[in-house]
Amino acid sequence: MSHHDRNVPARPQVAIVRGHHLNPFEMQTYALLCNEFDLTAIAAQENRFETDPIGFPIVHLHQPREIGLDIPHWRGFCNLATRRLFGSEERLLGLGRLLPRFDIVHTVETFNYYSLQAVRAKSKTGRPVVLTVWENIPFNLEHFPHFAQCKREVRQNADMFLAITEQARSALIREGVPENRIHVIGAGIDVQCFRPGKADAKWYTNFDITTREKIVLFVGRLSKSKGVYDLLTAVHLLSERGVVKSNTHKVLVIGQGAEELGLRTMTQSLGIDDIVRFGGGISYTDMPDIHRLADVFVLPSVATPTWEEQFGMVLAESMASGKAVIGTISGAIPEVVGEAGILVPPESPDSLAQALHNLLADDSQRSEFGRKARQRIESTFAHSLVAERIACVYRTLLQDKCGG
Repeated sequence: MSHHDRNVPARPQVAIVRGHHLNPFEMQTYALLCNEFDLTAIAAQENRFETDPIGFPIVHLHQPREIGLDIPHWRGFCNLATRRLFGSEERLLGLGRLLPRFDIVHTVETFNYYSLQAVRAKSKTGRPVVLTVWENIPFNLEHFPHFAQCKREVRQNADMFLAITEQARSALIREGVPENRIHVIGAGIDVQCFRPGKADAKWYTNFDITTREKIVLFVGRLSKSKGVYDLLTAVHLLSERGVVKSNTHKVLVIGQGAEELGLRTMTQSLGIDDIVRFGGGISYTDMPDIHRLADVFVLPSVATPTWEEQFGMVLAESMASGKAVIGTISGAIPEVVGEAGILVPPESPDSLAQALHNLLADDSQRSEFGRKARQRIESTFAHSLVAERIACVYRTLLQDKCGG
């Protein structure tokens, strides 16, 4: 349909503002809204994720740190100077001038400066502001005055908050957001893309694994908070007991991060480098195949003072792929897994090893957990369901009745 056809009513214009966090795994849900809403993503020039799979237009704006104001040896001073000049090194330059043409502005997190820019633009334009909130630690970062001020102003002036989990909802309520301005929507998973099936044979060759071996999969950032060290320790325990052997099992670690060298060194020192495969970073479009390689998926996250697992997209994607999953009792993981997987205490390699042992030894239990996992994602987090929840909020803000 042409936007120039006078007989066709214009679709509401929605700005999806994500700074340098625009990503395909969140936007796959928003792409489903394009029949009803005219979406434009607004991102920083230096975005952290690939954006090719995103199915609607993207406008890139500069941030102060992208134009020469972030000098590594003087970073603290430069950030302070940038806040004096621009309010924040995270400001999206020109955002305030761009937003008035949209009917709805949808940002993420109360602590992001572009969320503050959006609510300040609202005071001039009256355009409603929606916030997606993943943060599940109440008052997090508020020991920094600039974050505290930003969060306070955004909480007071945003029209609606879309909490990804009940944990995020509870954190917002504790911070003083009225319950009637919060909807829990979940994160959307493409259940047509992430579904049970066989992986492309090329991946077995790429990772030097075979179809005869049982595969334990981890996907995520290689950081201490993701618990990969605990996973390697658990694998070592199982190797010592003769439960896991290099000719019958492989552990596939997919991802990149600061701890990669430390993790590789650990596999060698523990003598499990013939069992563990490091696969590096993989394009998001290839991730359904990666999940299909697995017999068991593990997300052994560990909470830190400023972060707890906020959802676990990789966990939900593996569940959608019909895989038996093991997660830790940390952050929102229990909320995502429900009764459809195994939960163990965080930072407990012994418990993790026992759970892995039980699942790897019992084909029928793995199959049953995989069936329950797929069913749970289809009924709760399918991206078509989540997209409708978002659309309902948009319609309400546009003063249309929300059907259903």
